[in-house]
Amino acid sequence: MARISTYPIDSSVNVNDYVIGTDSEDSNITKNYTIASIVALAPGTTYINASDNAGISVTTIPDLVTFVPLDCALTLNAASSWSVGGAPNEHRIVYDGNTKFAIITVTINVTGTAGDDVHFCLTKNGVKISGTSQKTEIPADTPDVATTLTLQSLQSVSKSDYFSVSVKNTTGTNSVTATHYNIVAHTL
Repeated sequence: MARISTYPIDSSVNVNDYVIGTDSEDSNITKNYTIASIVALAPGTTYINASDNAGISVTTIPDLVTFVPLDCALTLNAASSWSVGGAPNEHRIVYDGNTKFAIITVTINVTGTAGDDVHFCLTKNGVKISGTSQKTEIPADTPDVATTLTLQSLQSVSKSDYFSVSVKNTTGTNSVTATHYNIVAHTL
């Protein structure tokens, strides 16, 4: 093997490039590692940005008290240790990494029936996360103009944990439409 300083410098480094290192769990033998696998070990590098931009996800509200999963069809924009899942509508993000903390941020644009009070909350493994409920009122004069709200929570995440948004209408059983739904999870 030549001296390292004699090798050319790669001017277009990407996460699929390899570096050489020692595997401490396998008799200290030399192995190749992708840059992506090394970066994934550092805090703040596993993330997902999933969104539903179709603007046609209608959630039916059964009663005045029950939170129901927000109907949406998330698509995965970028991910490391995260995926989109949950039948039938791919409405949740699922973690598949080592235990860490993650900041989960959701932005929702929603329309509905004029004057309705609509409540949203973030859920973890199907259970409402305390302190994440947020109410919005569908404007009486412009119900077809989307109302925007943001939910955020710091959570411990472990393999197979999943997050989604649930909604309820405390005014009636009118449905709501998510005209845009974006969920971002960033581990620390």
